[in-house]
Amino acid sequence: CGGSNGLFSATNNSDIHLIDGEVHNAGSNKLLDGNSRWHLFNMELHDGTSTAELVELGGNAKVVGCYIHDTSTAGRLLEVSNDSFVYGNFFKSSRDDLVRCLSSSISVINNIIFCTDTGSTAIALASSVCNVCNNTCYNSTAGTQEGILSTHTNAHTNFIANNIIEGWSGTGGNGIEVANSGHYLFNNRFYNNTTNITASDGLMLEVDSVTLGASPFTDPSSNDFTIQDDETDIQGVAYPTNIGGAAITSSPTYLDIGAVQREEPAGGGSSANYYIGGM
Repeated sequence: CGGSNGLFSATNNSDIHLIDGEVHNAGSNKLLDGNSRWHLFNMELHDGTSTAELVELGGNAKVVGCYIHDTSTAGRLLEVSNDSFVYGNFFKSSRDDLVRCLSSSISVINNIIFCTDTGSTAIALASSVCNVCNNTCYNSTAGTQEGILSTHTNAHTNFIANNIIEGWSGTGGNGIEVANSGHYLFNNRFYNNTTNITASDGLMLEVDSVTLGASPFTDPSSNDFTIQDDETDIQGVAYPTNIGGAAITSSPTYLDIGAVQREEPAGGGSSANYYIGGM
């Protein structure tokens, strides 16, 4: 589908499922403007100049395995509301916010979020009770905003863990910035940020953050965010690294940090790197 208008341009629509397709070129309109219970699976959504959102979805949305991108510099690439699930997608844009979450109870997991403008934020949480885990947040242009930003006035129990955040190295750039104390930060990795963590009101808990000595990625300029060999601060150390009561003896035992995971070759025992994304 394509043209100068969005495929859906009214907010009084719900229970829409779009699977294995492409929607593009909405002109100055939103590409998709949906109400509740929208499900997007394996979609490519791109190219619009709306200064609000390229894709706006209401509560209980599921966005899984999608490629969402454009070159606009204003507004949000994707905005979702309460009880939504954003998993295993690739976002690339110069917009203000690439993924913006409203209300509460939203999970943003295993996404690659590639910012191409200094003023871009990868994940913006205007929401509470959120899980933001195993994402790769990257800015190619010395970002001056945040990799992950949480501003909700009642941001209790936002859980931010196992993310890799690189490239917010401009004036005022932050890897993670949170405005309220109700945040748990576990096991995040940082490289080339002006400040890794800013917490103006303190944190509920922050443990095991690591500043990397070099970029861990193979070739971001070619959208290749696989992890280079011997990244011991990333490979097999995603939280939790000890599951009580579980007898796990195979190798690798635990997930990698970030969105891209290794896949061991058939039969195991090889030192070669194999990768799968989002799983």
